[in-house]
Amino acid sequence: MEGVRHCKKCRKDKDVNSQNWKARFGREGIELTVKCRPCSDRDAANLREKRAQNNAEKENDTTEGSSDEDPNDASDFIGASAQSVDTFLSALSAAGDIKKFSALVDVSALEKEEVKDTADVIAELVWERIGYRFHYHSTHPFKNSSTARYEYHCAQISTRQHKSKKIVDTEKQRDKGQMRTFNCQGWLTVWASPDNSEYFIRLRHQECHEKYVCIDLPDDVKKLIGKNSKMRSFQLWKEILKTYPRPAFSQKAVYNLWSKHQQTQWRRHDNELESAKILLKEFSRDPRYEIEPISLPADGGGCTAIAFALPSLIREWAGTIREVALDSTFNTNKSGFECFALLGEVFGSGLPVGFLLIKTNNPDPNQKEQYIRSVIRHFVDNWNLRVRQCLTDKEITEINALLGELPEDVKYQVCFWHSIRIVKGRLCVLARRPAHYDVKEAFSEFDWIDRDFVPIAQLDPNLQTAVFFLVQNSLAHCSV
Repeated sequence: MEGVRHCKKCRKDKDVNSQNWKARFGREGIELTVKCRPCSDRDAANLREKRAQNNAEKENDTTEGSSDEDPNDASDFIGASAQSVDTFLSALSAAGDIKKFSALVDVSALEKEEVKDTADVIAELVWERIGYRFHYHSTHPFKNSSTARYEYHCAQISTRQHKSKKIVDTEKQRDKGQMRTFNCQGWLTVWASPDNSEYFIRLRHQECHEKYVCIDLPDDVKKLIGKNSKMRSFQLWKEILKTYPRPAFSQKAVYNLWSKHQQTQWRRHDNELESAKILLKEFSRDPRYEIEPISLPADGGGCTAIAFALPSLIREWAGTIREVALDSTFNTNKSGFECFALLGEVFGSGLPVGFLLIKTNNPDPNQKEQYIRSVIRHFVDNWNLRVRQCLTDKEITEINALLGELPEDVKYQVCFWHSIRIVKGRLCVLARRPAHYDVKEAFSEFDWIDRDFVPIAQLDPNLQTAVFFLVQNSLAHCSV
């Protein structure tokens, strides 16, 4: 961009350079303004003064003129010639304390197909050369053009830091120290087009501060974790400390990468329910395993579930099983699925015969019970289980499901641990008397209760059994 250009404001011919002219990025690349720089600056100053006067006349109006620079100002690139990536990096290193640095760079040596990938590589090269890391911020494409502006901000700029996400439960708050931040106004801007290998690069960094300390895992550590993913995470950490006695990265970063490798063994889909179905199909192809899906209610009713049985175990032990237990776990995973397991008693041990994974979200009344009943019905009808006794938790949903699907002569027993826990919890309440005991109401619900039973507190004092004091409590004595 050389020669002389005529200004339409002052009617003068001036040399084309950044001192005489302004330029902006447009559809065709760099476009010079029709007015020279002195004329443009004079008109801009007059416009700001006029706006200030208008705002002063308006009552309670605090609007101020914007002092931000034009993001598409390309005046620095007027007359610039393309240079190689190595030359650009060398000039960047020689610049020292960088306030503003602009260059036209030929990036064909980077051999990247996508423009965004090339811009990312440029940001990484700048980080390696000057020690300031730049994170991707945004992309601004031009209208009716393939050119776009890619913005990257300094990782330590104070205005671009994320606020900590506090949770209500103070016991679960885990605040951690962060890297120092500065008002450095550090921005890396890249103007690029897929039709041209020459990129316009501008770097602004107004304050020189401490360099960025990378806490990312090195490549050799990533390879070590990938090759030894079957090891435990703490074992990997011990091996890493032999090579990095004082690492900049944390043990948590090692655990996160190790857990991702662990997930590849069982994660088949982003949707965990679909992933579970795919995983069950894969296992069923192996002749050593046999999995039978269980039909569930067609209408979800606010429930998401999957159920399956283990035919190989049922086929071998169905004739022996006379006692079953229905147990469940709460918060099986972070999505809130519950796992129900139907266990059969075989020679004193629990044998799993079927599972139900279910998650509820404002379910319809008794909808969860219908899912559990479908599982129990599958074994009663398809496998002819002859159950004589069943064991459940204190959850009424499980109890009602078993009562609805098993024969009437089946004996039911509630978990002893839950029973003791309920009684102990009730006895701990000392300041509250129990409700009045109604014999008719109790017998209508449980016909096995003795009609003559009356709590001591409601018994006639004349009919109460006399209290006899033991001799050791009645006579004075001393302990040796």
